[in-house]
Amino acid sequence: MTPWGFLVYRLAWSPSSTDARWAQAKQKLIAGAITESRDGIEENDGNPDTATFIFEEGPDLKGLSIDDVRRKFNPTYPTDDAPPDRQDGMCPMVFLVVDDASLESILSSDENENETPYVVAVDATTTESEQMTMVGDDLRPVEWDGTMKVEVGAVMVNLYLRAVGEGAISMGEIHPDVGEIWEGI
Repeated sequence: MTPWGFLVYRLAWSPSSTDARWAQAKQKLIAGAITESRDGIEENDGNPDTATFIFEEGPDLKGLSIDDVRRKFNPTYPTDDAPPDRQDGMCPMVFLVVDDASLESILSSDENENETPYVVAVDATTTESEQMTMVGDDLRPVEWDGTMKVEVGAVMVNLYLRAVGEGAISMGEIHPDVGEIWEGI
């Protein structure tokens, strides 16, 4: 059985984002996106037993920007070429980032019911100069940098299975207003 899911890059390196807190956040991400979403994954023809994340978490990521990570993930960036197909089963067009703010949202959501745990989904091909999206039949400029906050429980079921993982929808078509957390379609 082929694994499927997302690469997740650790960009949480502030003094409060310790390795122990990072390990806790990874476990909560797996629990929220896969374990607790098992029924939704199955209802959307996914196999929860092969759903996974590959975590990129080395200290070489310290200080990198989203565009720096785009270049690591997609060797063709910033051209219009699609990233090469991946042999590891991970989504080739989108990767996830856990930065300091999203790490805090993941860890504090149990204590604060008003806190929505989220990760940052990143379109591997969008550049700052490509801030355009289709609205109906029209291509319109929007303030969008190719990233969006995604609620942890929506990562595998909504983002991967219903949208970008299968290539059915691009992030440019589904992203919420800047700063809002996308909870799925």
